[in-house]
This record gives sequence, C-alpha cells and structure tokens, in this order.
Amino acid sequence: MDNPKHHESPGGLAFSVPLDNMDQTSRAKIPKRLLRKRDKDRVTREQLEEKQKLAEERRQAQQDAKLQRIQECQEECRKMNMQVDALLQQDAKRSGVPGMKHIKPMSRKQAATLINKVSQGFSKISSNIQSDVNNIV
Repeated sequence: MDNPKHHESPGGLAFSVPLDNMDQTSRAKIPKRLLRKRDKDRVTREQLEEKQKLAEERRQAQQDAKLQRIQECQEECRKMNMQVDALLQQDAKRSGVPGMKHIKPMSRKQAATLINKVSQGFSKISSNIQSDVNNIV
C-alpha cells in the first residue's frame, strides 16, 4: 500500500490512508520550550512536602496576626468603654441623677480631652475593622 487509493464519487474525492506503518513513521520533534516546561513540572515528594509545610507556616502566621489584631481591638474597646462610662457618669451627675454624689466632677477641659480620645478611638477601630473586612473580600 505505497500509494493511497482514492475513490471519486459525485459528492467529492475520498482517500484511504494506509495505517500499516504508523509506528515506523517519524513524529515531529517536541519544541524545546515544552521540554523545559515538562522538566519543571516534575515535583518530587520532598518538594511537595516542603511546599505544604511552608504554606501551613504562612497560614499559621496569618492566623496569629489576625488573633493579635482582634486582641488589640478588644483592648481598645475596653478602654473606650471605660472612657464613655466616665462621660456618662459625669453627664448623670450634672443632670442631678440621684446616687451620683460619689462621682468626682470633671472640668470642661478634662471632659473635652476625654471626648476627643473617644472620637479618635472610634475612628481607629472603624478603620481597623474596614481594613480587615477588605482583606476578607
């Protein structure tokens, strides 16, 4: 079957291709760029385990950092809670609410400073929460 047979019909021309010597025919060479990629793709078990170990360490570091940020935020909230409580007590004392005689009066300057600190604390916490939310998304 050296010459392929061809058959002509009204619909067109058909060829029969010999498949006897298929394994002996030469194949095109694989391009060098693909050979390099093939070598790169081979990963040993040790390399894979090392990559997994590094990934786990990164995950643990991220989790530790997140826990640290949460603890800092909680501490900041506790401080702000005490400051707001002090301001509410001062307001209750000035309004004449009974049972507030033991509260020492605060000067206007001290109250203004405390209000400023509370405002800065809320700004700091809200920006931290916003950045954490953006990191999640």
